Amino acid sequence: MGLLVASCSPPREEPGLFGNRRPRPTSGASSPAVEPTNRQLPVLGEQVWTSGEGLDLTMRFAVHAVRRMAGGTVLDWSVTPLATGGQTVGATVPSTVDLGLGRPDDGDQRLYLLDDRGRAYRPLSDTDPEVFGHCLCTPLWVAKLGLRFGETRLLQTVFAPLPADVDHVDVSLANSIPFWRVPVMAIGTIPLAAQATDLARAPDAPAPSEPIVFVPPGDPPDRRRAIRILDLQSGPSGTTLSWSVSTVDEPPRWTLAPIGPPVTVQAPAGVPIRSDNVAGGPQLRVGATLVSARWLTSRQPPRGSIECLCSHFGLWAGSLRIAGGSAEVATTYAPLPPGTTRVDVVLPGIGTAAAVPVSPPALDADRAVLGVGRVIATTWTYRTDAPPPGWPTGAWPTPLPDAGQLDQYRARVARVVDLPH
Repeated sequence: MGLLVASCSPPREEPGLFGNRRPRPTSGASSPAVEPTNRQLPVLGEQVWTSGEGLDLTMRFAVHAVRRMAGGTVLDWSVTPLATGGQTVGATVPSTVDLGLGRPDDGDQRLYLLDDRGRAYRPLSDTDPEVFGHCLCTPLWVAKLGLRFGETRLLQTVFAPLPADVDHVDVSLANSIPFWRVPVMAIGTIPLAAQATDLARAPDAPAPSEPIVFVPPGDPPDRRRAIRILDLQSGPSGTTLSWSVSTVDEPPRWTLAPIGPPVTVQAPAGVPIRSDNVAGGPQLRVGATLVSARWLTSRQPPRGSIECLCSHFGLWAGSLRIAGGSAEVATTYAPLPPGTTRVDVVLPGIGTAAAVPVSPPALDADRAVLGVGRVIATTWTYRTDAPPPGWPTGAWPTPLPDAGQLDQYRARVARVVDLPH
């Protein structure tokens, strides 16, 4: 792999989390040394998120490039488990960790590229039903087996080709604020980092709002939940609310039923939706207008269905079944009117978080790019018996998927829509 430098242009950072609720896994002092973040690795956006399966592990997700290739678009991103709760740097992350980004169909991963024209690009999905529609990607179940605290793992997800006139996209991960306005690189090029970034550094101290405690409709009074507002940002493709829902009292351990409003959403009669167990309940009040969560068109059954452009609850949020458990989620809305600095977050049936500030993006992706590098990349091919596990940061720029395998995958582009009344 050869790299040739050219061109020029200068960057900022992230939000908060919930408190710790149970002991963190640790490891002995003999853990092998971790590889520090490659100083030449471009970081065009980052978010910190805490897992909700019960381990309460803090992760830093980052985006490094959106690259065009023949027949597709490659998203280079990463996950860094942070040693923030007494873990030993270099220790192996428990294999039961859940990154909260999986889905059981239509491309394995709940990641999207969003443009400012109301289109959402889904991961390429294998057309062979015998391989469960896996994406052309580094599978999450494989990648997480080699994760270590304090070390970054580079990952890839491949999407449909972007139109030639789309030069920036927002990168949406299911449970956090998107990575806003990531530049799209021409074929054979990569972004060059304006400065070095330590992705394993400790996160900023969280500053969540006061909890709003409530009893879900139909539950007894000793089954309380709580909601906290974490962050609210608006970008070209939409507005995203980052928030957490937690369980205050011990619920019945056998229940896997949806929490119900105001966390989830009830669809109007006759509207086919993929799932109503989604974090689509909160609304935004902008002036006199009440704005609800946005949705995506879907080609999955039922016919003509839509799915929420927000977090979908599943096993990744299993800690909600115990007292003190919480899950960090995100809900996406339409873009806000220019100049909007505060909105009310309405939690139907329980109250309103008034005058929530609208934060600017934590990082200007264009200013994080010093210039453009030209690269002749090697390639990889997806094998079901040995799927790619990801790369250390020292392997940047990483190889690209071989274009010869693209005819085995289905490219899907959804439309961003509002929930019909």
